[in-house]
Amino acid sequence: MSRFAAAAVLAFALVPSPVFAQFGGMGGGMAYPPWLHQEYSVKVETVEGRNVSGTLPLASVVVECDLGLYHVKPEKVKAVRFLNPKEHVAVRGPDGTRVPGAVATVSGEEITGTIIVPTWMLTTDLGAVVLDPAKLKSLTLVGKTDPSTPKPGNPASPAPK
Repeated sequence: MSRFAAAAVLAFALVPSPVFAQFGGMGGGMAYPPWLHQEYSVKVETVEGRNVSGTLPLASVVVECDLGLYHVKPEKVKAVRFLNPKEHVAVRGPDGTRVPGAVATVSGEEITGTIIVPTWMLTTDLGAVVLDPAKLKSLTLVGKTDPSTPKPGNPASPAPK
């Protein structure tokens, strides 16, 4: 009987268990900046030439470049340009859609690489639209929105003064 018990304990100890993988782990995923999302007025142009304006909550614009994973603060971004999707493939992953492109900053610098776009939901006067990065040509930041300005379609927004 003790041989059976010893074999059972040894088998239990050596069998891989998915339970231990739930705690801790190797990490992974995309690291996010310590600052919060803020609303920005943006103009979006699609590859087909359509334009739409609205507000977009952003914490950073993420570019995978030769330096590493660059989180550019939105107030430093002038525009995000995406390469032609007919020539380059957008890859969807757990951290967002990866699209080749460049970020033009307000200081005139340009950071080229792969733009990692999490879910970008643009709020317009008509409603909200989840932008498909594979269909975008550019996204231009117009400025930070005033938090006291009521947002369309949001009854919890403060009333105009």
